[in-house]
Amino acid sequence: MLAPYRTFLNNSGQNDANLLLYCLPSSICEYIGFHDEASTVRSMLLMNKQAVALYDARSNKILGGTVENVLQAVTGDQEANSGLAAAALDAMAELDRQVAQHMHSKNKNKNKSAGNTVIVVGSGGREHALAVALAKSPLVDTVLCCPGNGGTQEEGGKISNRGANQANDTVIQLVKDTEASMVVVGPEGPLVDGLVNELEISCPGVRAFGPSKAAAELEASKVSQHDYDH
Repeated sequence: MLAPYRTFLNNSGQNDANLLLYCLPSSICEYIGFHDEASTVRSMLLMNKQAVALYDARSNKILGGTVENVLQAVTGDQEANSGLAAAALDAMAELDRQVAQHMHSKNKNKNKSAGNTVIVVGSGGREHALAVALAKSPLVDTVLCCPGNGGTQEEGGKISNRGANQANDTVIQLVKDTEASMVVVGPEGPLVDGLVNELEISCPGVRAFGPSKAAAELEASKVSQHDYDH
């Protein structure tokens, strides 16, 4: 039932009793990304023409009841059906509240140059793929490739190139200028040069996706040893 294996189960028996089973999104990003599903579930809850149950994968529970309650609702037990529906509506209302809070936060920052800006360090195909994947998230406003390549320059939309090179000082200055919230480091060079460590010092609070200098040096030394042995 976990994304991306989200599904509805519509089971019809001899009495034409139907069940709509929905796996509750684990984040607002997933909730927004699968908004068509959520709209369908909400419509079925309000029409009250069939049993609807929400499954929470994090707690491994049916919200508002048990499997037995779901079976009772399918066979026409209105009390069981109402309990499941009330819990489902409460859970979806909480997700709506979180989305509204996120949108409010975005609007407060709309005049800033950053918003939710992510910087991708590197100029290869791997970094291009990372930039495209990050841009698909509704939680990301801008993806800056430092320095990027011809492909990322042509992507448009949320993605653009910025910075003359991938040197640590260039990246750090770009983070400060754009108030970026996250840095994703693709190449090994900046990692071995301690970019993640320098970001922790110069840009506290900014998330860095990549190992520390010590961990990167360890990996690089393993590669060198392998080449030496062969």
